[in-house]
Amino acid sequence: MGQKPSFRSLTRVLAAALVAATCLGLVSLARTPSLGEGASASPPAVPQVVLTASYNCIVTRYVVYGSEDFTTSLTSAISISGTGIVMAPAPGAAPGIGPGFGGIPGRYVPPPVFQGGLGLGASTGFPGGTIEDCHRFADALASVARALGCVASPPREIPASAFPSVLMSLVCEGQAADAVHAIGDLSRAVVLEQLDPNP
Repeated sequence: MGQKPSFRSLTRVLAAALVAATCLGLVSLARTPSLGEGASASPPAVPQVVLTASYNCIVTRYVVYGSEDFTTSLTSAISISGTGIVMAPAPGAAPGIGPGFGGIPGRYVPPPVFQGGLGLGASTGFPGGTIEDCHRFADALASVARALGCVASPPREIPASAFPSVLMSLVCEGQAADAVHAIGDLSRAVVLEQLDPNP
């Protein structure tokens, strides 16, 4: 008749099986993403910016001092502002919820936000000028805006006896670097305006 395994032998076998199961569990846990982290780190989002701009060209008509003659002056200006400059968290920087679950216990790490401001104004002016000059300037600015991928509203003339004007709105959307470039081009278009030498 065969011998029955002793209690000591059974204990050794059970202990070896427990050690093996524990090692397998630790390996599986090491390969599992911790809570508070994604399965795979995604690259940071590209900052997106929305620019809004208002263009205004005004012709002022007034009486020359000491005479009854009228003259005009023209003022052309653009005002630009930007918003929505937000970046996603960098890979591995996702905030955790406690010890051993990703992140730092008791500390929330918000996603980084671009703190730079985007906004500018540019203007120019001339002695003389007519409302037709304002329309010409607005059309030229709209062409620059569309070349940059912006949307331009149709120029609108506001008739007035002493202060006729032309108004236009622009909207641009894209990456932050492109937005800075657009601000420069739109402002430059206004600064370089010239009256028609042969009206």
